[in-house]
Amino acid sequence: MHHIWTLCFLFAVDFASMLILRLFLTYLLPIYAPIILAWLAGLVRFVILSLGICTVRSRSKLPPWLQGDHLALIGTVLSFLVPFCAAVIALVSLRSSTELLYSWSRWDVFLLCYLLTVTSGILWHQLFPHSTKEKIAVTSSASLRRLITLLQPYVHRFLLVAVFLVLSSWSEMALPSYTGRMTDWIANKEDPSAFTSAIIAMSLITAASAVTEFVCDCIYNVTMSMIHTHTQGQVLRSVLKQEMAFFDSESTGDITSRVTTDTITMSESLSHELSLLMWYLMRVVFLSSYMIMLSPKLTFFTILCLCVITIVPKLTGTFSEGMAVRVQESLSKANQVALETFSNMKTVRSFANEEGECQRYEQRLHDTYQLNKVEAVAYGCSMVATSFSGLVLKVAILYFGGRLVTNGEVSGGELVSFVLYELQFSSAVEVLLRMYPEVRKAVGSSEKVFEYMDRKPQSPSPGSFSPQDLKGIIQFQNVTFSYPTRPDSLALQVSLIY
Repeated sequence: MHHIWTLCFLFAVDFASMLILRLFLTYLLPIYAPIILAWLAGLVRFVILSLGICTVRSRSKLPPWLQGDHLALIGTVLSFLVPFCAAVIALVSLRSSTELLYSWSRWDVFLLCYLLTVTSGILWHQLFPHSTKEKIAVTSSASLRRLITLLQPYVHRFLLVAVFLVLSSWSEMALPSYTGRMTDWIANKEDPSAFTSAIIAMSLITAASAVTEFVCDCIYNVTMSMIHTHTQGQVLRSVLKQEMAFFDSESTGDITSRVTTDTITMSESLSHELSLLMWYLMRVVFLSSYMIMLSPKLTFFTILCLCVITIVPKLTGTFSEGMAVRVQESLSKANQVALETFSNMKTVRSFANEEGECQRYEQRLHDTYQLNKVEAVAYGCSMVATSFSGLVLKVAILYFGGRLVTNGEVSGGELVSFVLYELQFSSAVEVLLRMYPEVRKAVGSSEKVFEYMDRKPQSPSPGSFSPQDLKGIIQFQNVTFSYPTRPDSLALQVSLIY
């Protein structure tokens, strides 16, 4: 109950400050611009809320979910939400944002701001947790850094790939610009020779784009094959350097799965998804540049819509990464059952337990199948959500672009060029959103691989040192031995002196 009264106190202070600010805005509105007053009022509100939060923290203990920076973040969003909305309205709309300032202290608008702030706070806590999943986030970041480390020895090759990628993307992005110019030439009934020149230029640009893309793909695929071969060799070399106790504590199925299945999955995912990620990221950069040159307002509106729909791949990517780890562990258990059966085939045949081993192996495969079904459903939901987000982005951009055309802010040719850029931009964003869960899946598959690669043997590695005079004196003094699975139970304790 004490926490409720604390929050009610902050709420009352905020509402009182809003009423006072409204009185000052009424007198200052004829003198200053509405946007300046909006940000000035937001700054004053931020100072008042910050003082109230500091007072509450010093006099009472807040609940865990409001400790740290959560309450300060909520106060910041509440203070600058309305000024930000007013700035967006002034930038992308022809209407004035004065009415938004007058309705600032109305109870319905006031409660709506709180509702949006609390909703965004909950969503932020779910997307970027700091307490419950901090260990998982650190592990994923470490695995991503290790993946990037694998690419560092081949940085000169990737620079060459980047050069051809820029040339190919620039050539391809120039085509919609020529299409818009052709539309203006046809509409204005200009010289037909200009139309012919544009067709020839577009043909040459298309041929140049195809050649540069071919060279880029060849260099990239050869480089990724080299990385895969080097990585798989490193994993096996690291495993063979481990002490014998490592092979007793780790099952043969797990080791085999990490060296073969996990390494191949990581390399294939990294090769395919990284290629698409680089290609479409470069397309987004060039498309954004051309769109800004055509219509800054429409480009800004596109970026706002994009910021909203990027939440979808974040949610699906986290789930896909966890499912990838569970599927790999399930496959390792199934491989372990098969290897145990093959290693002890005489014992299995002696007890006539072939059917029992088959049932045990099928049960492990059934567990993997159940996980694969969940992963398939999650993948389908991710595809639907990503496609729907792209569709919403297209409709919103086309609607706002139509309003700009009606107001005469863009010409017919510029509209055609922007629509073509927008369609390619939406496709590129959709691919990037779809690639994000796959990249997270590759990160999840690489955790155990890097764990083996980074593991240091507990016993020193064999060297080449040998004494000059070798004598046949053997002494065992207080020699003890225990199994790795039971280190506290001594299986051997002996002393022998010859």
